[in-house]
Amino acid sequence: MQCTVGEGLSVKGRFEVATRFQGGPGFIHGGILMTAFDEIQGFACNAVFRKPVVTGHMGTDFKRPIPLGAVLEFTARVDGTVRRKVYTSADVRIVDGPFADPDVIVGSSHGLFVLVGHEHFEKGKDFVDGLPGSEDISSI
Repeated sequence: MQCTVGEGLSVKGRFEVATRFQGGPGFIHGGILMTAFDEIQGFACNAVFRKPVVTGHMGTDFKRPIPLGAVLEFTARVDGTVRRKVYTSADVRIVDGPFADPDVIVGSSHGLFVLVGHEHFEKGKDFVDGLPGSEDISSI
C-alpha cells in the first residue's frame, strides 16, 4: 500500500487487489482487507504522533464485494485520544478497475491503537524480518 498524509488528521492509501489476495472466487479475502485497514489506521497514528503504536482492537464492516483487479483508496482518520489510547476510523472505495465507483464506500473500519515506546519491541528484536540477529529496531 502506498500512503500519503492528507488534510488534518487523515491519511490516504492506494492498494491494487492482486490475484494472490483472492478469498471467494474472484474477490478479495476479508482478512486482506482487514490487514489493509490495520495498516492505514496505524499509518494515520504514526503520521500524527510520530510514535509507534500497536493495535488494541479493530472492527471491520464489509459493505460490498471487492473484485480482484480493483484499485482501492483508503482514507483513515485519527478521531480522538485518551491518554495513550488513539481512536481511529477508515473507509475504502473502489477508484479504478472492476466495479469502480469512487462515490461508494465498500468497507469501513474503526480501531483502537495504543501508543508505545520502542522498548515495547525489545523482546522481538532478534526476530526482525524473521531473521535472528537483526538488532536494529530504531526504524519501528
